[in-house]
Amino acid sequence: MNQFLSEVDDPRERWRVTYDAQGLLWCMILQRLGLADSARNWEDVKHCGPLLPNINALSGCDFEDAPHSDTLKYFAARLDPGELNKVLHKCFIRLRTDKRLELFKHGGYFRIAVDATEFHTSRHPLPRCCRRRLANGETEYFQSALVVSLVTRSGIRIPLHVEFIENNEGAGEYDKQDCELKAFFRMAGKLRKAFPRQSFHLLLDSLYFTAGVIALLESHRWKYTIVWKDQAAPKFSALARKEIARRTSCRLAVDDEENGEKYVCSWCNGVSHKPAGAERGYVVNAFRAEGTFAWSEGKRSTFAFVTNQRLNPTSPENRQNKQCPA
Repeated sequence: MNQFLSEVDDPRERWRVTYDAQGLLWCMILQRLGLADSARNWEDVKHCGPLLPNINALSGCDFEDAPHSDTLKYFAARLDPGELNKVLHKCFIRLRTDKRLELFKHGGYFRIAVDATEFHTSRHPLPRCCRRRLANGETEYFQSALVVSLVTRSGIRIPLHVEFIENNEGAGEYDKQDCELKAFFRMAGKLRKAFPRQSFHLLLDSLYFTAGVIALLESHRWKYTIVWKDQAAPKFSALARKEIARRTSCRLAVDDEENGEKYVCSWCNGVSHKPAGAERGYVVNAFRAEGTFAWSEGKRSTFAFVTNQRLNPTSPENRQNKQCPA
């Protein structure tokens, strides 16, 4: 880890450097793990207990004093976020080489979840930010990013890439779908460049259920599982639900008393659809589950997704884990 942090392109003027980059980065990591939520708090805690020895132990540095909050801010303001993505990429490659990521695979593909997160707001412009008009007429600036994480079935996650979401060419009101989709295509291109031969299985919410996204993923030969909501794709939903209803043999009842779940899975492979205005259509495998789930708190609910994996309840993995086809 320290080797990768030391390879970050240091933006500081060399004659002003007192603290090694990896030591400053470890200070920032500890800050964001909850040690201090502001510069003022950092000044309050940096002299406490074993903080400095721990920074030195983690970073391999030999700091005599913990850096001032202004030193951290100066470094962070000038650091290219892409340099930190390089660190995440290198960590992934090292862990993959050491075969420590087998739990993150599904059918030979690394599972990666992609979702947007908003993490800072301001009344003043920020680097790499979006903006929106509030109800009181004021403009709010905020930083948001797509976070790509390796995930396991049990919920363990390791960050792999962060892509900032920005207003289109710095102009106009923030449009969630437009801006997030643009960021997604940038992110996919960077992942493809960083890992040209890697097989990924992307887990995506309903925003990404578009012909363009599916075409991109197919061109990269990546697997995908995308949330399907009736209101977001009404014409596809009508077609897919009709096809699923016809296939009475594609049913699987799940009764899990231990977790309080009781639902029925139904699915259909090979649903073909071309959305209005799209250059080309797509062929997906559609899945729905209806009943009560642990997360629905006893209420009847539904979840559905589309995928380019063939849905088969007799696959070895589904038999072993007693799962519905996924």
